[in-house]
Amino acid sequence: MLRRQAGWLVLGSCCWLGAGSLAQADGGRWQWQDSQGHQVFSDLPPPASVPEQRILQRPGPDLPAPSLPSPSSSPPASADSDQRRGKVPEPLYQRNAAALRENCRRARATLATLASSLRLYSLNDKGEQVLMDDAMRAQETLRAQQAERDNCEPKDGAR
Repeated sequence: MLRRQAGWLVLGSCCWLGAGSLAQADGGRWQWQDSQGHQVFSDLPPPASVPEQRILQRPGPDLPAPSLPSPSSSPPASADSDQRRGKVPEPLYQRNAAALRENCRRARATLATLASSLRLYSLNDKGEQVLMDDAMRAQETLRAQQAERDNCEPKDGAR
């Protein structure tokens, strides 16, 4: 029973390892509003004729999509007037810091899984599940270590 649960854990970890490359390979998700007001979903970017304010979702990090102004609403207020009223938007560096913390957590979890003595599986070019040998494990460990260096705070003033 415990062996079966460990197998599922390993399989899930291996799937996570490939998720980053798969997310980039699928082209991402785009969402925009066409000239008739219909929402369009696609893995391709909208045509150049679609104005920037009608693009609702882009592929990439989960950043808030711009909201469409309603026809009866007034033009959007400037950032200066928002700051005067006490509404300060979340700075980009704070959103980036949250993404870095999540990437760091995932890189460290991957390293812990790779360091375990569990059997790990990977998918080959044909989509078949293959047991990770020592060379494959070492290669994935190097990738996870690089991700940790790129996303985690330096320890003890190192870096």
